[in-house]
Amino acid sequence: MGNNSVPVVSVKPTKIDIVLVKDTDNELEFILTDGFGEPVSLTDSNVVFTAWDAIGGTVQLGPKTNTPGNHTDALNGKSAFKIDRTEIDDETNPTTKTFWVYEVRRKQVTADLEHVHITGQLIILPTGVC
Repeated sequence: MGNNSVPVVSVKPTKIDIVLVKDTDNELEFILTDGFGEPVSLTDSNVVFTAWDAIGGTVQLGPKTNTPGNHTDALNGKSAFKIDRTEIDDETNPTTKTFWVYEVRRKQVTADLEHVHITGQLIILPTGVC
């Protein structure tokens, strides 16, 4: 690791698959926890949500960042992200399911550390399918 590298710590991130429907607005709220399942304080942290078309692939959504002071409940590890319908619509394939992968990463500003807390599939269903 070079001098300019930021340490990344990922201790068994929680895997949660998310299902959204095309042509809908959504808000996703995540609760970030430590290794014991207790919420972590986000008062000194940025929380970043990013989705890719595949592991190591092209970013499809985000990165969306909530900075300190912009979390829904920083003391209890809660941070929410709005997903606008235009961010998940695929006009070229409106009747096809879309499969992406995502992660929620916490970047501690004061400690210059990063932790991947949540990962999973982001499945986007065609309009009218539930």
